[in-house]
Amino acid sequence: MIRHLFRLVWNRKRSSALIFAEMLVCFLVLCAVGTGVAFMLDNWHRPRGFEYRDTWHVQVGSWQYYRAPQEQRRDVLQGLRRVLEEARQLQGVEAAALMDNSPYSTSTSSWTFDIAGQEMDVQFGPATDDLPRALGLRLLAGRWFGEGDRGLGWVPVVISRNLALARFGNAAPLGERLRTRADADSTRTDFRVVGVFQDYRRHGEVLAAPFVGYYPARMDDIADLPPRELLVRVRPGTTASFERELLTSLQRVVPTWSLRADTLEHEREVRLRFYLLPLVILATLAGFLVLMVGFGLTGVLWQNVTRRTAELGLRRALGATSRAVQRQVLGEVLMIAALAMGLGALLFVQLPILRVLDFLPARVYVYGLAEAVALLFGLVALCGLYPSWMATRVQPAAALQHD
Repeated sequence: MIRHLFRLVWNRKRSSALIFAEMLVCFLVLCAVGTGVAFMLDNWHRPRGFEYRDTWHVQVGSWQYYRAPQEQRRDVLQGLRRVLEEARQLQGVEAAALMDNSPYSTSTSSWTFDIAGQEMDVQFGPATDDLPRALGLRLLAGRWFGEGDRGLGWVPVVISRNLALARFGNAAPLGERLRTRADADSTRTDFRVVGVFQDYRRHGEVLAAPFVGYYPARMDDIADLPPRELLVRVRPGTTASFERELLTSLQRVVPTWSLRADTLEHEREVRLRFYLLPLVILATLAGFLVLMVGFGLTGVLWQNVTRRTAELGLRRALGATSRAVQRQVLGEVLMIAALAMGLGALLFVQLPILRVLDFLPARVYVYGLAEAVALLFGLVALCGLYPSWMATRVQPAAALQHD
């Protein structure tokens, strides 16, 4: 049966070329949309690694530190310490911490480390001791750094699980050293792992988790860059009026600083809209394309059935049933779809083979390909129902009306 359908399609290759091209383009677009959806869904069900509810994010204007002359930087560090202490003393605050690379933030502090023989960027920055409580980070092994680590001859760091696996494999990472790209360029060359926390997907649920690490923020050393953001966790049920109280209290201790506060919940909504917008636009365009392909396919099949009245009538005269005629018409268009998807799949699989998008795992391509196949087969079958039904209405006597 398949061989017979292939022969029928091949004999009508000129009339089938347009349908084939439309299906090929539609299939590739569906593959792109399906892969994007699969990537986001694959990430969505994974643990986020932190808690965003009941948490406020305050930008503390650390740009003042970078612009300040060397002799004034100590005043900026003192201001950061006062901001942190003031936030911790506010009523309803459960924890407060200074950090870099906060959730949903557009700013990133990164270092280049030697990871499995390759130079890779790690979102690496300073943080204060209370960050696990303020952000809800979950330790999987070891401990977080604290006051007891002062005076050590090395710098304790806590890293994410994916970084630990990439750098140390299945070996225990605690006590091991992280090496930067150029240790000679850094005053902190002896980074040693003291803890591992759950993957921290700071950019949101729809993106993969980056490599992340934190080291203690030294708020009394002007040679170090201080953390740039303040996180404040409050008791559940705290109202939005807390923003005014928070900013008023902090502005009182650093009156010349520029402060801005927002909830992580609101920042999450903004980032999700930002990341989902391109996919929504692509899906909308794909929807219009599928709609046009559907109408075009229905019209072409309808025209083919009309032109093949004599052939279909002859088949009925030779004893073919209505169901057999319908299967033939549907089978031909499904065969064209299968050929288009076969060529499209060969083109699509070049992306993972050539590693065009390194951050996409192979399973995402498989999911996207499967979604595209299912959708296109469903579209073709739906569009072929009415023309194939029309073919069953051709009577055997119709063959006598054509030479």
